[in-house]
Amino acid sequence: MTCDEYQDLVAAHVDGQLNPTELQDVNTHFLSCDSCRERFAEEQQFHLAFASRRVLLTTPPVVLTQLHEALAREAAPLPSWRQRLYVHRVSLLSFFFSHRLATAAVVMALVLAYWGFPTAKPNLFASAVAQYELATTDQRVFTYVQRDPRQLEQAFNASGQLDFSTHVLDLRSAGYRIRGGNIVRVNGHPTAMTVYRGPEADLVCLRQRGAIPPLPPGAMQIGRDLVYTYEQYTVLIIQESDLFCMLVSRLPRDVFLQSFGYRS
Repeated sequence: MTCDEYQDLVAAHVDGQLNPTELQDVNTHFLSCDSCRERFAEEQQFHLAFASRRVLLTTPPVVLTQLHEALAREAAPLPSWRQRLYVHRVSLLSFFFSHRLATAAVVMALVLAYWGFPTAKPNLFASAVAQYELATTDQRVFTYVQRDPRQLEQAFNASGQLDFSTHVLDLRSAGYRIRGGNIVRVNGHPTAMTVYRGPEADLVCLRQRGAIPPLPPGAMQIGRDLVYTYEQYTVLIIQESDLFCMLVSRLPRDVFLQSFGYRS
């Protein structure tokens, strides 16, 4: 696979629409191409920014009406320079709207400008769940494939991409074995992500620098740790000095906690 060929597949890759043969070709290409791997990470981050908000956006009717009227005018003779300038602007909009990712950005900007909504900080738990979905549905290419916790830990710390010294949990006693890891950005912060294969469900550990953010109603404290149910996911939050880690699982809260010896 060449870089030009991957350019045609990147949108489908981010959406998880590649067939097994295409996915294998992409993974092989990524092993020798940093540029395409970085392009995928950028497109994926854009996708996550929207997924984390869980907002269904619709274009205001007045915007659609204005756009359709402008496109109709474009087909008619336009004698004045003002009209020609107007059509030129509409043509630029049409170009941006033809690109799938640019469409989302333009529509978001139009909606926010139309209603005057401020941009909100992405929900941390929605972002964590989005990372879980990508990592456990074969849409994530693992940069680090070390299976041993200490070797993966060394690879993370030697990467130069983290602003902290991380630790990788050894969860083999609980039946979880490492599949691989990546360094991702969650809400703008570098985060060490470790993916585990478990006896009943996969587990994703996300570790970043800072303090645990304020939790929504429904969070439960167990000793020094916190547990929160977000949609159908259980998120266990552990504060460690100036770091915190989130363990994300699809298991029900009670089942997940019992597997690690907690009593809820």
